[in-house]
Amino acid sequence: MTARDLEELLQEQTAYERKCQIISEIAAYIDGMSNQAAYREQMDLLFAALEKSVRELECGGRLDDACAKEIAGRVSDLKREQEKYQVWLLGEAADCAPVEKLLDVSQVHLLGTVRQISDGQRESDYIIICSQYENIAGIHWFGKVRLLRFDLFRLMNEISPEATYQQIKNKKEVTTAAGVVCGMSYEQKGICYERLARDIMCLAGPSQDLYTDYYRFLWAYDEITDRQKRRMEYCIIGMSAYRLWWDLSRGSQSLRVLGFYPQTKKLHHLDWAEDAAEAWEDQRICEKLMGQDFLERDFLGRFPGIAEICETKREEIYTPSKEQRKEDAKSIERIFHKPYPETYKENLAVLERWLEFLQKNNIKAVFLFMPFPAQFCELTSGEMKRQTYLVLENLCRKYGADLIDLGGDQTAFTDADFFDWSHLNAAGAAKVTRYLNEYLMRETKQEDRMRGLHLRPADAQDCRFLYELRNDPLVRASSFHTEEIPYEQHQKWYEQKRKNENCRIYILEDAGAPVGQVRADRDERGESAEISYAIAEWARGNGYASWMLAAAEEQLSEKGFCRELLAEVKNDNIASQKVFQKLGYEEQREDYGFSYRRAIGQNADGK
Repeated sequence: MTARDLEELLQEQTAYERKCQIISEIAAYIDGMSNQAAYREQMDLLFAALEKSVRELECGGRLDDACAKEIAGRVSDLKREQEKYQVWLLGEAADCAPVEKLLDVSQVHLLGTVRQISDGQRESDYIIICSQYENIAGIHWFGKVRLLRFDLFRLMNEISPEATYQQIKNKKEVTTAAGVVCGMSYEQKGICYERLARDIMCLAGPSQDLYTDYYRFLWAYDEITDRQKRRMEYCIIGMSAYRLWWDLSRGSQSLRVLGFYPQTKKLHHLDWAEDAAEAWEDQRICEKLMGQDFLERDFLGRFPGIAEICETKREEIYTPSKEQRKEDAKSIERIFHKPYPETYKENLAVLERWLEFLQKNNIKAVFLFMPFPAQFCELTSGEMKRQTYLVLENLCRKYGADLIDLGGDQTAFTDADFFDWSHLNAAGAAKVTRYLNEYLMRETKQEDRMRGLHLRPADAQDCRFLYELRNDPLVRASSFHTEEIPYEQHQKWYEQKRKNENCRIYILEDAGAPVGQVRADRDERGESAEISYAIAEWARGNGYASWMLAAAEEQLSEKGFCRELLAEVKNDNIASQKVFQKLGYEEQREDYGFSYRRAIGQNADGK
């Protein structure tokens, strides 16, 4: 059955006998496909059109034009379906249904869903294995039919859902990142990346593995420098006292290495090289059948709440019972039971190679030694810790790296900063972020910082940032209300302020990271507004306050919010007194300190 045959059927001058012959050939064509249930819908429609045409010919010897067109169209539809990729889905119905939704119907004809491979699938192009099939590795062909291991993709994605979610985020964040944090799950959840003074991307994950981190870093470097044509400035490498002795690919959770394969293209000592390489080829084929983002769509469909799980910092405080402390002690002792000299030697070589790369490409290397709860520190192997510090000190001298040691001062972090025996909670993560910002701001030139300053209206996402500012010890000491505010009370206050037409709150950002806030509360007449502000601890002393207040004045003036600004400053708040003096506010001595007044907008010009 050819396109020319169908053209003849549509031509009015085609002889009656020839049209009968063509219809007969079409009928034979359908009969030859009668056992192919996958085309039943198209064949039923075509068969109905043929029956109608036969009646037309029997009655008058003439074929209606509309009927001929319908037959030709139905035959063309059927042939197009046959020209698509012919695909079977193999597995349990619950696993196959999501994959069916991913298929591009313009490219794929789904032959059906089966639970076992049989000879009936030999004439297809591909069999997509949706459920774990027999042994998880080693199956890629059924005769000449390619088996696409969707079950292997899912294993890679779901062996560590948090790592997969981070990789999905990385694809977006890499477009603006100035650096990366590579390390353990402590850095993944232990840093508030959205509040960093620079745009630093999270490459940390539940691996603890230096080898994996190094190759994930190389992925990010290629993305930033080769694809985005930008320079990477920072590489922050998370460390702990046991990390030099850790090899994920040889541990009890070695399959987690598969979760990082999309970025690393390495499996280290995990013996799955052939399967991983085949899966990479399978992915290229599946992109033709389903679209380039098929893995992300499948993963997010199966883990709809993963973003909240990964983004939310836990509020709980580590207060274990005696029994729990005993269990935690066992876990800590297992971590430090690592008599693996070969792993230590290999990891040391990885670090050397990594730092040589950073030095050669003018990327600032920073070791971040994270804090741990008191029990963890007490049970830490003294020898491993001593050896780790010795290695880091030598590497810092040799390659010009810096060390941010948050684990050395046991008074800086308490158990109240953790939610379990090794992971930071929201309060602890905020502390680590402040320390990191202090470092980043010292490293960043002031003229470069000022280019990235931006004052924007506060939104719902700023609630915790404002809460942390409000309860900062220095901010409370400078305030006329020095009591510490519970978070629930702050939330209610903030919601009321956001709805209040007589209040404006702005957030100062530096390169996208929040560094301060300014608030204006207008009086009932709409004439004056009391202005107050706060700068994050790590950002103080860098000229932010003056820039922020001047920018706020400009915005309030443009919007006609008020005619003058008022401020009150306590006697011992010398820094704020200097800020208002610098901005030209009228100063008046008061019992509590000083009051300040400044006309804005047209009033500022005396009009």
